[in-house]
Amino acid sequence: MYILITGGAGFIGSHLCEKLIDLNHKIICIDNFNNYYNPKIKENNLKNIIDNKISP
Repeated sequence: MYILITGGAGFIGSHLCEKLIDLNHKIICIDNFNNYYNPKIKENNLKNIIDNKISP
C-alpha cells in the first residue's frame, strides 16, 4: 500500500516511515524543512531511512 506521511522528516514521522517500510508499505514523505528546528536533524532522519531502508 502507498501511504502519504506529512512531517515525515521529523522525529515521529521518520520513525513512522521506518516502521511502515518494515511492514512492506511504500511511503511518500512530505516535510517543509522549516528552521523552527535545525534542518540538519531532519536531513539526518531522512538519510537514515534512505541509507537503511530503500532497495533498488
